[in-house]
Amino acid sequence: MSAVLFQESVLQSGDPLQPLLSQVPSPGSHLAIPVLFDALVQKYHQNRYSIFTQASSSKVAHDVFVAGKEREAVRLALERTLDRLNGGDITAWQTRFALWKTIELWGGYMEREPSWSRLLDIEAQATKQALNSGDPSTVGTLLGTLVSLERLDHDQAKLGPDVVRWCLAVSEPGGEF
Repeated sequence: MSAVLFQESVLQSGDPLQPLLSQVPSPGSHLAIPVLFDALVQKYHQNRYSIFTQASSSKVAHDVFVAGKEREAVRLALERTLDRLNGGDITAWQTRFALWKTIELWGGYMEREPSWSRLLDIEAQATKQALNSGDPSTVGTLLGTLVSLERLDHDQAKLGPDVVRWCLAVSEPGGEF
């Protein structure tokens, strides 16, 4: 599927995910978003050297340049996708959790990069606020999201000791909450 949807020419065009998501009906989009996002991240990573080309006159090492461009493309896709997820229902939070889990497993998150830090901080604050709202149906998903955010960037997640205790109680990734 990703070979058809995310061809290199499409990946180089800028925002390959949002046109796809706009075609998916809203109730079903929450189910499609994590699958499409994960496929996009994998495609970026697998084809990063052919997608992100560098001018021969550049003084930046090629690997550094390509890694930076890949991170930026993934961050923009994540940011735009998170913006689509309005509302605090359980499926929206499950989708957000799946997106951050993809970022965690991808391994390209760079601590101290301001644009990533801002995005993670906004997500952590929104997740903590939702956790404080006390909706029991979302607690496990919210804690799972906070665990992923904490693993990605402890300083930006800014979890208080009470939230950390709950996060420590969460089972390992892939387990039940």
